[in-house]
Amino acid sequence: MYGITKYTMPTFYKSVLVEIPEHQVLSEVYPERIANQLTLEERLPNSECEDCKSTQWIILPKESPYTRDSGKPYIQCMNCGNFTHL
Repeated sequence: MYGITKYTMPTFYKSVLVEIPEHQVLSEVYPERIANQLTLEERLPNSECEDCKSTQWIILPKESPYTRDSGKPYIQCMNCGNFTHL
Protein backbone atom coordinates (compact mmCIF):
# COMPACT_ATOMS: atom_id res chain seq x y z
CA MET A 1 0.00 0.00 0.00
CA TYR A 2 1.26 3.43 -0.90
CA GLY A 3 1.44 6.32 1.54
CA ILE A 4 -1.06 9.11 1.15
CA THR A 5 0.52 12.30 -0.12
CA LYS A 6 -0.91 15.69 0.54
CA TYR A 7 -2.05 17.40 -2.66
CA THR A 8 -0.95 20.99 -3.01
CA MET A 9 -2.99 23.24 -5.26
CA PRO A 10 -0.91 24.78 -8.05
CA THR A 11 -0.29 28.51 -8.20
CA PHE A 12 -0.50 30.34 -11.54
CA TYR A 13 0.74 33.77 -12.60
CA LYS A 14 0.16 35.75 -15.75
CA SER A 15 2.50 38.06 -17.57
CA VAL A 16 1.50 41.25 -19.28
CA LEU A 17 3.74 42.31 -22.15
CA VAL A 18 4.50 46.02 -22.23
CA GLU A 19 6.75 47.45 -24.93
CA ILE A 20 9.86 49.11 -23.52
CA PRO A 21 11.62 51.80 -25.56
CA GLU A 22 15.06 50.63 -26.70
CA HIS A 23 16.84 53.37 -24.76
CA GLN A 24 15.24 52.17 -21.49
CA VAL A 25 15.91 48.42 -21.75
CA LEU A 26 19.15 48.28 -19.77
CA SER A 27 17.88 50.58 -17.02
CA GLU A 28 14.87 48.27 -16.74
CA VAL A 29 17.03 45.25 -15.83
CA TYR A 30 20.21 46.65 -14.30
CA PRO A 31 20.82 48.99 -11.37
CA GLU A 32 21.45 52.55 -12.58
CA ARG A 33 25.18 52.44 -11.84
CA ILE A 34 25.61 49.43 -14.15
CA ALA A 35 23.07 50.46 -16.80
CA ASN A 36 24.98 53.70 -17.36
CA GLN A 37 28.16 51.75 -18.17
CA LEU A 38 26.62 49.49 -20.84
CA THR A 39 25.03 49.91 -24.22
CA LEU A 40 22.41 47.65 -25.71
CA GLU A 41 24.61 47.24 -28.80
CA GLU A 42 27.39 45.82 -26.60
CA ARG A 43 25.06 43.38 -24.88
CA LEU A 44 23.01 42.33 -27.92
CA PRO A 45 24.73 43.08 -31.25
CA ASN A 46 22.20 43.80 -34.02
CA SER A 47 19.42 43.09 -31.48
CA GLU A 48 18.88 39.81 -33.36
CA CYS A 49 18.30 36.31 -32.08
CA GLU A 50 21.25 34.11 -33.05
CA ASP A 51 18.91 31.28 -34.06
CA CYS A 52 16.11 32.90 -36.04
CA LYS A 53 17.18 36.57 -36.52
CA SER A 54 14.02 37.88 -34.83
CA THR A 55 14.36 41.19 -33.01
CA GLN A 56 11.49 40.74 -30.56
CA TRP A 57 12.41 39.77 -27.02
CA ILE A 58 10.71 39.17 -23.69
CA ILE A 59 12.65 40.30 -20.61
CA LEU A 60 12.25 37.50 -18.11
CA PRO A 61 11.23 38.52 -14.60
CA LYS A 62 13.85 38.43 -11.87
CA GLU A 63 11.85 35.59 -10.28
CA SER A 64 12.39 33.32 -13.31
CA PRO A 65 14.78 30.39 -12.82
CA TYR A 66 17.24 31.66 -15.45
CA THR A 67 17.57 35.08 -13.84
CA ARG A 68 17.31 33.90 -10.26
CA ASP A 69 19.95 31.16 -10.61
CA SER A 70 22.48 33.15 -12.63
CA GLY A 71 21.94 36.62 -11.16
CA LYS A 72 21.92 38.00 -14.72
CA PRO A 73 18.92 39.44 -16.55
CA TYR A 74 17.75 37.01 -19.23
CA ILE A 75 15.70 37.58 -22.35
CA GLN A 76 13.79 35.13 -24.52
CA CYS A 77 13.16 35.38 -28.25
CA MET A 78 9.44 35.74 -28.91
CA ASN A 79 9.77 33.82 -32.18
CA CYS A 80 11.82 30.69 -31.41
CA GLY A 81 12.19 30.71 -27.60
CA ASN A 82 15.99 31.04 -27.55
CA PHE A 83 17.38 32.40 -24.24
CA THR A 84 20.31 34.73 -23.71
CA HIS A 85 21.37 37.19 -21.03
CA LEU A 86 21.74 40.93 -21.37
